[in-house]
Amino acid sequence: MAKAPKKTKAKKEEVPAEEVFKVESFSPFDFIKSIQQTKVDIIRTSDNPTLAEKDYNPFLTNKALSFHVDSILYANELNTRHGLDKLLQWDYFINTVRSMKRPYVWLKKSSDEDVQFLQETFQMNNARAREAYAVMGPDKVAELRKNTVTGGVVGKK
Repeated sequence: MAKAPKKTKAKKEEVPAEEVFKVESFSPFDFIKSIQQTKVDIIRTSDNPTLAEKDYNPFLTNKALSFHVDSILYANELNTRHGLDKLLQWDYFINTVRSMKRPYVWLKKSSDEDVQFLQETFQMNNARAREAYAVMGPDKVAELRKNTVTGGVVGKK
């Protein structure tokens, strides 16, 4: 009689640790680009939709869309309904906002040199320095700057 072949255990393939823990993550700019330009539903088409839904930030999306005249009303509509689920808000934007290239620039706080000078000179926070600047005015600050010596080489920055 012929012997039955030995049963061998299948070897498990070794998967590198980088691939096991590799998670697809999206930035708020990916979501905004998808809504405004590409119209690809990146939440549902991602490898892990629940994780992609967690990455979606409705506040930042509303803020980005509020910079444009043609989409400000859509953003305002969802601002009034802020309690909606993230996926519902995503579906609303991906299906209602028209696809076009919109240049957007995030507004940043401007740094006023006179206010910064008052902060450094009198060791006060930004709010107090702005109040002091409103009381003093630019001419008094210029006079104070002229009379204050901070050291170093004069006339070079």
